[in-house]
Amino acid sequence: MRISRQSHNSPSASCRPRTVPTRRSLLAGVTLIELMVAIALGLIVIASVGYIYLQGRQGFKAQDDFSKLEDDGRFIIEVMSRDIRNARFLGCQRIEDDRPNDTVGDSVNLRITASHPFFTEVGSAVESSAWLTKGGGNPANRASAYANISYLLRGFENGAGWPASTTLTGRLEPNTDVLMLMKIGAEGRKLSKPPERGETALTLEGTNPIPGHTTDGRVAVMVLSSCGGTGAEIIKPDVQNGGLRFELDNTLNTSLATGSTAPGIYSSPSPDVMIAPFEPVAYYVSSAANNPSTNLPSLMQVGIRTFNAVPSLNGTWDPIGRVVASGVENMQLRYLVNGAYLTAAEVGALGGANEFWPQVRAVEVTLTLVSSNSSARTAAENQSVQGGQTKTDRYLRKELRFVVEVPN
Repeated sequence: MRISRQSHNSPSASCRPRTVPTRRSLLAGVTLIELMVAIALGLIVIASVGYIYLQGRQGFKAQDDFSKLEDDGRFIIEVMSRDIRNARFLGCQRIEDDRPNDTVGDSVNLRITASHPFFTEVGSAVESSAWLTKGGGNPANRASAYANISYLLRGFENGAGWPASTTLTGRLEPNTDVLMLMKIGAEGRKLSKPPERGETALTLEGTNPIPGHTTDGRVAVMVLSSCGGTGAEIIKPDVQNGGLRFELDNTLNTSLATGSTAPGIYSSPSPDVMIAPFEPVAYYVSSAANNPSTNLPSLMQVGIRTFNAVPSLNGTWDPIGRVVASGVENMQLRYLVNGAYLTAAEVGALGGANEFWPQVRAVEVTLTLVSSNSSARTAAENQSVQGGQTKTDRYLRKELRFVVEVPN
């Protein structure tokens, strides 16, 4: 066998010199195409993360706006339900039946003796700005002190016929309804004894403060309610040395012997008489132009002014009121009469409308709530809202409908 020997002149593999990389070979590891692909992939990842973040944030904002609408809705239901249930309740009884032996049929056992713009005789120059008219709303009863109780709970479709001042009617959002409710305040006190005819002082039970009374002597319009079932009387009392008295300008009631004495219906043997502040309210939607801080329409609650520095303004409209909830675009109302829900116009179309308003047994309220965030939606969408309108924007909206029963 032939064995070849390695020549001493040829170096072995282990002895061969190593190749040392140059600077040029180290920098030539990534091509331009590879770099562009890497950048593209990085941008895709960044865009995906950003998209997920923005979508999550948009969803959170929409959920937060919807939660706020839910909270506003619950508050509205609570506030309006309380006032609707208390409508027509004037102390010891709920005023809703016709006065016995009344030939006209539209006047009842609620009498007015307070001389205020809030109350006015039929045909007077300021009747259009009054809430409650004397004479039962009938010119034939103009001399009567009995009031038209159909206004104790009454609605006005699109605000038509709402007996408000120009200041308030100018604030009303077009094509929205108005609800007017008359009731007493939460504070009520019984008299220790019914006042006799000719008596000027009203003596209260206990030592608690006089309802509706302030330390400077200015007083609110108040209600005297006979618990014996003979009716209620709206008065403007006077406070003298901490005692409650009939005000001298209670002159509209012809049954008073003098302007400062008690009316005969509260004379003995009436078992109990309660006195409480008279606190009627109205609900309406104020236009966005009247709410510059939010630039959104708002649901307003307005009442009569009390304890005003100018005594003659007590009992007149409060031109401002208070915001119940901001972001209420519309309010539509229907009323349960004789087993059917009717609009205010439909109730008015019934024969003898003044007879049917006292028969309302429930009020259906439908509101359109709108978010304060103008970009709650990802894109502008057509949204059908109350009144057959279509809104195209990015606001979030919610329709709220609830029914409140009016107790008998």
